[in-house]
Amino acid sequence: MIRKLVLLIIGLVFVCFIYYFMIRSTVITLDIKPKGLHHHQSVQILGTVQLKNQSIDGVKIGKLSGLAWDEDHQRLLAISDTGYLFHFSIEIKANTLSAIIPIAVYPLHDKHGKSLVLAGSEFSDAEGLVLTNADNGIANDTLLWVSFERNMRVVNYNSKGQWLAKSKLPEKLSRGSNYSGYNSGLEAIVIHPKYGLLIAPEYRLKNGANSKHVIYTAGHQKPQTWQFWSSPYQDSGIVAMELMPSGELLVLERSWVFPFTRVVISLRTINLEDHHPYLPIKLDERLVLDSQQGWHIDNYEGLAHISSNQFIMVSDDNGNFLQNTLFTLLSIAPSGMAIK
Repeated sequence: MIRKLVLLIIGLVFVCFIYYFMIRSTVITLDIKPKGLHHHQSVQILGTVQLKNQSIDGVKIGKLSGLAWDEDHQRLLAISDTGYLFHFSIEIKANTLSAIIPIAVYPLHDKHGKSLVLAGSEFSDAEGLVLTNADNGIANDTLLWVSFERNMRVVNYNSKGQWLAKSKLPEKLSRGSNYSGYNSGLEAIVIHPKYGLLIAPEYRLKNGANSKHVIYTAGHQKPQTWQFWSSPYQDSGIVAMELMPSGELLVLERSWVFPFTRVVISLRTINLEDHHPYLPIKLDERLVLDSQQGWHIDNYEGLAHISSNQFIMVSDDNGNFLQNTLFTLLSIAPSGMAIK
């Protein structure tokens, strides 16, 4: 009798566990800051929303890696490691992120019109996202540039994930054998008004300096590179780049020590005009989120500029219940200025 009772209790605990972590669908607002901290340097945290087991049109929302804001349609676009393109609306109340609402989902396609979702991770691993025609006041002409971590390439899509064109890459980035690993490809992408399409691998290429990151021009722009020192935390890699209204480049780096013992997220700014062919660019450290310092964070990989000094980050849950899909809104002042 006692044995049956014990087994029954264990069974009930297991069912509750499955319900909470794998079945229950909910949206949760969180405070990721350490207790007592209001803002850090020139960056203010304006709220975090967690999507837990959310789906749209039968597609589970997760493994999000790239973000971009479509101003014309007031939508937040996100791409996933599995080859999906998600459309969200966002709610900001009292200057705080309060909701992330799924609107639509589309699979990315190859040039033959076949879904990348069915092609496997080697071809579907979309990581970086940037938009064009997203703030020109014209409806339905938004275009996407997507960088891929495996089978390294940069592809142009429309807002429904249909293939339009493939960008030319610098010779060094065209060969997979030059990368530091099969899963360390083209992680970040951004468009600069002067230098055009810019891309960056997660880590330096083989035979490069271990402690330096490199940004490259792509497309038909004049070949050019920028080097800067990587964050000092273990295996810190570039995961996203975004342009600030001031013209500075905002770089998101992540140090993730397996298995989940420590996550360090660094936000840093660089001025691409401060360029020397053989010397690293000077950095401005804007914010460091360290899980060992009390920050309730996860594997942040995506970054998008929303408006003015507001930016939003998203974390990649890697498709497992131990991690979370977090959207965090930030206010980031230009270098040398503080949050008022």
